[in-house]
Amino acid sequence: MYRLTLRQTVFLRVFHWLLVLFILIIVPTGFYIHSPLQWLHVDFGRMFAVHVFTGFCLSYLLMARAYYALFHQDYKSVVFTWQDFKELPSLLKYYLFFQAEKPPERKYNSGQRLIYTSWFIFLSLADISGALAYKKNHFLFIARLAGGLHHLDWVTLGTALLLAFTIPLHIYLSFSENNNFLQAMVTGYSYELKPGQGQPLVPEQSKTRAKLPGLWLLNKFKALFRKSPRPVA
Repeated sequence: MYRLTLRQTVFLRVFHWLLVLFILIIVPTGFYIHSPLQWLHVDFGRMFAVHVFTGFCLSYLLMARAYYALFHQDYKSVVFTWQDFKELPSLLKYYLFFQAEKPPERKYNSGQRLIYTSWFIFLSLADISGALAYKKNHFLFIARLAGGLHHLDWVTLGTALLLAFTIPLHIYLSFSENNNFLQAMVTGYSYELKPGQGQPLVPEQSKTRAKLPGLWLLNKFKALFRKSPRPVA
């Protein structure tokens, strides 16, 4: 019924784990540079050098990913589109336990595509703002067009906060959904249904998703504001 299918190419797997490594370095070092913690007793110059070097590595990695997306037409599977925007409410209802059935999806669902697209945009902006701030004497006129170096710092800080919020969400969904896809990010392969064969039957009790606690909470909330019937005279 199932067949072993290549889901993630070697390039995508290498890109993914290099991205994990670079983000694990650049985000905490960036927060430290923004607001140094004296009790850590870490050399600020060395921390700054590590942050800058990782930033340049991340820049080249993003350029390689953009090249791959364009010339291998991989962008069709990761770029957030208008169709994804229309599908997003249904996906959110599923994740928040307001509906039992998961919406149909392609290689990535609408939520994943939103996160991937936002990551690429904000990481690119953070790379540009970081490069301008690093060579501020050469690009001061460009920084002024953006409102000054202070605004560039806010772009970089906003990107770090976005990553700090969405990365734990990404990890949680990776482990709580299909572990088969998580395995593909290591081996490259996943099990998929053979053509012409339907999805195996799922017992009705498995579709309840723990009796949909999202709907239960919503009904309880509505009951608080529901007018009680007036007593009959």
